[in-house]
Amino acid sequence: MAKFQKGQTSESKRIEQAAKKESIENKLEQLKLAISGNYAIFELCKETQLTLKDVQDWKNPHLKIIRFSYNTLKCHESFKQIKTELANYNKLIYQTSSFVQQKKKKTQNPTATEGLSKNELKDKVKILGEENIQWLHNCILLHRMYCELKRMVPEEIQGKINYQKALARHAKAMERNGLSLVVNNGND
Repeated sequence: MAKFQKGQTSESKRIEQAAKKESIENKLEQLKLAISGNYAIFELCKETQLTLKDVQDWKNPHLKIIRFSYNTLKCHESFKQIKTELANYNKLIYQTSSFVQQKKKKTQNPTATEGLSKNELKDKVKILGEENIQWLHNCILLHRMYCELKRMVPEEIQGKINYQKALARHAKAMERNGLSLVVNNGND
């Protein structure tokens, strides 16, 4: 003979059903609080949005929130309300997320290449290549001046006059290339 008759539910099942119902209501309440308080539910934080699956799997014993299946949620009277609140929560998170902020920065970045045609990109690459070549020439010229200066003033053998003349020549050459000379007047 069976322990329960047809239509009867065990006490443990009733407790489990009550806990699931309470959990669904608590999750709905937490979503509403998060939306009204403008904060993220950190246990569920994702970069862009939450899904119904995330809400189902969410558990927190302190808030009396447990996991349950989709069918359990679908049978509850708050199912449509949870979907609505979840959509509102996702809108809020999307507007305040770092993902959106980074996307906005990309569109405001003048060096971004989105939306440029192939020819515009080629022109941009050509300009940057010319800039790189100019910087390379400036570096080579600076290195040559350094080597000349090092050769002209080996171990302070030559007098201060030759050193000043060399510095003046280098300063003149640097002005032509848009560079400036830094002189140490510490007499070392």
